[in-house]
Amino acid sequence: MFRYHLTIPFTWRQVSRPLLSNRSLPWRQRPCHMPAGDGWRYTTEKKMIVISASNNELELSGSTAELLEIATGLSGLKHGQVFRFEADSEADPSPYAHTLSALEAYISEGPMRVSVDDGILYLTGSAEMVVKFSSWFEFDEDAQRGDHNHHEWFEGNEFISPESRSLVISVV
Repeated sequence: MFRYHLTIPFTWRQVSRPLLSNRSLPWRQRPCHMPAGDGWRYTTEKKMIVISASNNELELSGSTAELLEIATGLSGLKHGQVFRFEADSEADPSPYAHTLSALEAYISEGPMRVSVDDGILYLTGSAEMVVKFSSWFEFDEDAQRGDHNHHEWFEGNEFISPESRSLVISVV
């Protein structure tokens, strides 16, 4: 149920050919893993998660299955890879000001940092911190709408960067 897309540098033109096709099954949203310079990535066909933002607040919401896909993608991330998960940028952002188009994560140095730039939610930190951070996306299968986790820095927290934005991860 994956689609391969060739990513052409400096453009977002895509060449696609389904590997598996079954017209009775809808395409499911899948996380992307792309080693640097590889040129191939798994992409999402159907946008379901919503990333809402205002000046001081961020919320990422999705089903337990989608949040688990993000957790799995983050925990498997290796140095030099980019993990990207598309979001529904057309969703109603209320009570926030606007929506973001995607989540991107990569391994860097130091504690976990959540930031926003050019309409994308960036998640960066050391490999150990990213694996620990992935647990914030894990909810029980029977989690109810509105169940959520708060990821935010506080004085003395060595696992989250003081420059990190607060993020609420919630089940819809």
